[in-house]
Amino acid sequence: MFKSPYKASSQKNSCNENNLWNEVLTQFHNLPEERQDEIMLRIYKRVYAQSQHQNKHYSVLLHAKV
Repeated sequence: MFKSPYKASSQKNSCNENNLWNEVLTQFHNLPEERQDEIMLRIYKRVYAQSQHQNKHYSVLLHAKV
């Protein structure tokens, strides 16, 4: 039976991606707790700011007079 090289390549990329994330998490957990908190706060602010911006954007669209 013929095996698609795309599927093998996709599985290899997925494995590499998992290894990369494992490395990132390992390094993150090795940081001091204060540094981890700083990083998580920055991530939270960016996500929250984006959601606030999107909510304002949709709010403007909902209340716009056509």
